[in-house]
Amino acid sequence: KVSEKILKNSQVSFYCGAIVSYSGSKEENYSLEQMLTHVMYALAKAKEYPGNKIWFFDAELHKKELQENNVELQMQRALNMGEFELYLQPKVDPLTRCLKGAEALVRWRMPGGVFMSPGEFMPVFERTGFSSRLDQHMLQEVGRLLYNWRKQGLKPIPVSVNLSRRTLYEESYIRTLEWVKENYQIDDGEITLEILESMAFGNLIKANELLEKVKNMGYLISMDDFGSGYSSLNVLAKLKIDELKIDQAFLRGITADSREKLILETIVRLAKDLNIPTVVEGVETADHEELGRSLGCDCAQGFLYSKPMPAEDFTDQFMKKGGCQYKFQISK
Repeated sequence: KVSEKILKNSQVSFYCGAIVSYSGSKEENYSLEQMLTHVMYALAKAKEYPGNKIWFFDAELHKKELQENNVELQMQRALNMGEFELYLQPKVDPLTRCLKGAEALVRWRMPGGVFMSPGEFMPVFERTGFSSRLDQHMLQEVGRLLYNWRKQGLKPIPVSVNLSRRTLYEESYIRTLEWVKENYQIDDGEITLEILESMAFGNLIKANELLEKVKNMGYLISMDDFGSGYSSLNVLAKLKIDELKIDQAFLRGITADSREKLILETIVRLAKDLNIPTVVEGVETADHEELGRSLGCDCAQGFLYSKPMPAEDFTDQFMKKGGCQYKFQISK
């Protein structure tokens, strides 16, 4: 009876991986090991999505498996060879259109100058745990950049760095934070760590302990892509953050009387009541900018101002032409 009660009150999900011919040949012969490998890969893909799913290992999935295997084989070599490059995208004051900061982004330039899309390699890095190594590399690159700006007589602007879900829980990353701060003489508030809201799910107390430790070092904390997943107002209220980045999905198809606009207004107002500055992402048009401005967002980021660019180009185009005094000119 106890088992029946548990089952009755539980939600059971079903996932299945299956194999089909992926080349169209009737003469295919798989070993048992190959079949098990392919089926398990299909099963893993099924589990990446909510709900009851059945995934078949077919030609398309086989191609994806080969691509992911290639990424796994090359990722450590790429890190050793410096193929992961630092790109920056401006963060802009929507009222004055002056530069306020930047977000650090990673780009993988492979041998021959070909770029691999982050959408291709980041899921593999997350699955294998390699994302934590990349996070440490990008943090060091940003620290070096701020140090070089100062050496050139340029006043650094705040730069934010993305973190994968598990990175902040690793002791090696905490040590890297301490090393970067000391080695590159980083002032308090010059680097912001962008975390995902899912980082705190299931362990809000532990998450806040880590964030408090990091903030005591002089780093700021931003919650990235708020509203893109399982957003919780409880997390927003209790997590110790210094900035809230609103997911660009809110700007897509928004109208004057839409429910999305009402939700966005509520989020920005709530953040202001909590003394948390807001950044609206995905600003691509003047209408998007005007919406962010009317809502009182403190910062805007998107293609309207600039696409992500190599750190060297960012330095030449913005830092050497005024830094925080640089004002963006938007053509109508």
